[in-house]
Amino acid sequence: MKIIHKLFEPEISSEDINFLLQLAFPNTNYTISDLLFWDIETTGFSAKTNICYLIGSVYYKDDQWNYCQFFAELPEEEPNIIHQFSSLLKQYKIVVHFNGDGFDIPFLNTRSQLLKVNLDFSPILSMDLYQYAKKAHKILKLEQYKQKNIERFIGINRTDSFGGGDLIHVYNTFVQKKLLNKVNDNELSTLLLHNQEDICALPPLTAIVRYSMLSEMILFSTLNYSLNDTKNFTGNIVKELIFTATLPSFMPTAVSYGKEPFYIKLYDNLLKLRIKLYQGELRHFYKNYKDYYYIPSEDMAIHKSVSFYVDKNYRIQAKASTCYIRKKGLFIPQTSDVILPEFLENISDKTSYFEFTKDFCENTTQSKKYIQMIIKDTL
Repeated sequence: MKIIHKLFEPEISSEDINFLLQLAFPNTNYTISDLLFWDIETTGFSAKTNICYLIGSVYYKDDQWNYCQFFAELPEEEPNIIHQFSSLLKQYKIVVHFNGDGFDIPFLNTRSQLLKVNLDFSPILSMDLYQYAKKAHKILKLEQYKQKNIERFIGINRTDSFGGGDLIHVYNTFVQKKLLNKVNDNELSTLLLHNQEDICALPPLTAIVRYSMLSEMILFSTLNYSLNDTKNFTGNIVKELIFTATLPSFMPTAVSYGKEPFYIKLYDNLLKLRIKLYQGELRHFYKNYKDYYYIPSEDMAIHKSVSFYVDKNYRIQAKASTCYIRKKGLFIPQTSDVILPEFLENISDKTSYFEFTKDFCENTTQSKKYIQMIIKDTL
């Protein structure tokens, strides 16, 4: 068995990772020192018939970044590397990985049980960066969500050109030569390099959390707004509300996404939310329509408690579709009825509106709540 331990410096600050922990695990005091980044290399996908020959880990200790690899030079050394990793694992509260929930953790759990090696993930929190990336797929718009694809998206460049599956033959060849005392250092370096780049990329790869947790980042931002005139697709002038949020952390890659009437752009440490406003007349529908009369001549509903003011010949029992009042003005669209009272064009519409006011835009608590809703409902 070989243990390789070295220092390195990832392209992300400890402050950034601590902030991401605050997003991912709110109301806790976890810090970078509680994290163990890790990845495994195996001879196949089935934990019952294949082995784990390499476990790599990264951790922050004594103000320095460390990576440590446990390598089984022969298959019979697999229990030793799992035991070594188990001893390291007990020192941490959170494991960070890429698709470890789907593969690495179940694989090692099965192997440790078969080999009768003590390994326990149950008291440790899991932070799967693959799941964060998938959650943000509408923003990232990637064809595939493999670790190398995410790395390229955020600007991480690799030396290693192999995939995990490509290395199975390399490891089998290494074992055969080891048994014959003809080990080739190039094969060992190839096996270690792939895993090293996997694990050393994990700290900067945590930046992907920023995209999937944009709504939470809004809470930590400063906010400004503007009301502008713009043209719609027919060339008519319409009103557009723009919120600009200065985020507490920089986005590694600029992205934009959205669907009318919402459009979001992210770049540097800024988020711009553009909203096409509705100008005209909308209706507010009362829920308890059985308590209302509809007045056809006025095209509005009134509560039965005041109906004695209206002649019986000019009123009819309201239905859900006629139980409303009308209002003209400038309205802001919303994907859920967060801001009340809500207005609609028709009772069956999914998008509702609320009246535009400067008070709403200047109330950062309320406007942040609104922006959070838009981000969550469009992600």
